[in-house]
Amino acid sequence: MPNRFILLAAPPFPLNKHQTQFWFVVSLLVCGIYGWMMLAEGMKNPYLVQDDARQHLFWMRRFIDPELFPQDWIADYFQSVAPAGYTGFYWLLSRFQLDPVNISRFVAIALGLISSAYCYWLTLEMLPLPFTGFVSTLLLNQTLWAHDDLASATPRAFLYPLFLAFLYYLCRRSLFPCLITVALLGLFYPQYVLVASAVLLLSLMQWRDRQIHFTQNRQNYLFVGAGLIVAFLVLLPFALNVSDYGPTISAAEARQLPEFSTAGRTKFFYDNPWQFWLSANRSGLMPTLRTPVCLVGLLLPLLLRFPKSFPLARQVTPAVSLLLRLAIAGIGLYGLAHLLLFKLHLPSRYSSHSLRITLAIASGITLTLLLDAVWRWLVQQSQAKQLVGLVMIAAISLLIAGYPNFDPDFPHVGFQEGEAPEVYQFFAQQPKDILIASLTQEADFFPTFAQRSVLTSKEYSVPYHRGYYQEISQRTKNLIRAHYHPQLAVLREFIQIYGIDFFVTERGIFGPRYLSDSWLMQFQPETEEAIASLQNRQKPALSRLSNRCTVFKGNGFNVVAADCIVQMRDGDRD
Repeated sequence: MPNRFILLAAPPFPLNKHQTQFWFVVSLLVCGIYGWMMLAEGMKNPYLVQDDARQHLFWMRRFIDPELFPQDWIADYFQSVAPAGYTGFYWLLSRFQLDPVNISRFVAIALGLISSAYCYWLTLEMLPLPFTGFVSTLLLNQTLWAHDDLASATPRAFLYPLFLAFLYYLCRRSLFPCLITVALLGLFYPQYVLVASAVLLLSLMQWRDRQIHFTQNRQNYLFVGAGLIVAFLVLLPFALNVSDYGPTISAAEARQLPEFSTAGRTKFFYDNPWQFWLSANRSGLMPTLRTPVCLVGLLLPLLLRFPKSFPLARQVTPAVSLLLRLAIAGIGLYGLAHLLLFKLHLPSRYSSHSLRITLAIASGITLTLLLDAVWRWLVQQSQAKQLVGLVMIAAISLLIAGYPNFDPDFPHVGFQEGEAPEVYQFFAQQPKDILIASLTQEADFFPTFAQRSVLTSKEYSVPYHRGYYQEISQRTKNLIRAHYHPQLAVLREFIQIYGIDFFVTERGIFGPRYLSDSWLMQFQPETEEAIASLQNRQKPALSRLSNRCTVFKGNGFNVVAADCIVQMRDGDRD
């Protein structure tokens, strides 16, 4: 048996061109396969949309048809909070008549391919073995496609290619490309400019002789200084901007709102400290780790301390320290975001993304070191032991590579399915300036599939900006009150105040259980009053007039014309 495993053999410097190209192509192929799996799932139903795309992409159809969503409070808000680069990117695509919602799936694949490329080359900066680059990229892709960030094609999807590019150029000490990536981060995902800045500052420090030492290289200070200047300039507009929908809600205010409780629309404050600080989606250090094999990356510092047992560790370059700096930066910003809650938005955004990148690359290097050490040991054993060892290596390798086959939810792209296509088609035929009022969950889909405005809905009830949410909260409370009030005058007044054109109801919506089991319980006292009224058998005016004023029925939903209700007299019943 040869004394070296051909796939793991340390190539002579410079890197073997053919091996490097082969594993690079295979790395991109993995991303392409996962992306195709996402597309295949999306093609199952024309009324599938990525969860967060319902917020961040629906309004961009204004680029193709400026008459859509006129004077729409919700569309205007999400347009105002979209980063400039993100907005400009989809605006440019719309110039070619490419629908932002539909093209976003292909954008996600493109972003995944770019992320894969930079991950591959970044790994080679740390351990110049093409196979290691492939393993790290494989694990990164499994991580990315096991979560819905990349598939959303929303601002945080752009984080991965841009930040990996920043890390790569930082390793290479390529000043201008590094500065460009910092600027692009500010245009697409500004929060991570802070992480990039922290990584730059930490690159001036070295751990030596159990002490922190600052570099004496003047060029390093110039490099970092240039990066920080670009970061400052790109973040300055955000610091000076006064939002029409602000200010940002404070932590003290959020603790008083049911929306941030464990039963609320935006769960944040958990009673369980472990869940709050570590695993919660918005407040936790590492909310999800759907690729457990990446935990092996935690062993990397230990393996590097024993080069005699793991000889390949000698070929790991000093650039690997960047992983530690990235982890420290992400965790540090996570802590700062908690201290300044919610000024820096959600704490988990800083730690989860940085740790996913760190663990994927660290795990690729760790697995390579372990595999090399096992192989070195095997070549000294009998043929029987070598055969057993090869079978075990092959089984473990197949288990890691075939992880998606063991996860029924892979790729986890967060598609949501609309259940009322006939209703969407009906609304799409109505004037573009109509306003729909509905307490059904289906209202979340009307802006995307019908391209018509809604007064309020769960998906758009985002409580981070006080000015925006006060309006949405008041709208929802007024809708609950009018929807279930027995007096026609109250319903008629609501229609006239907001200019409602249609209501959408569904089976069971006029029963008290519908309210008690829904997100509407966070809007009090209106919801409790509505439940009490229903329990007292007071029939809502909207319920009494639904049959007479219904203009369309489909998929279990009723579309009720508001102008018909306005024309009714107080004594009219169905």
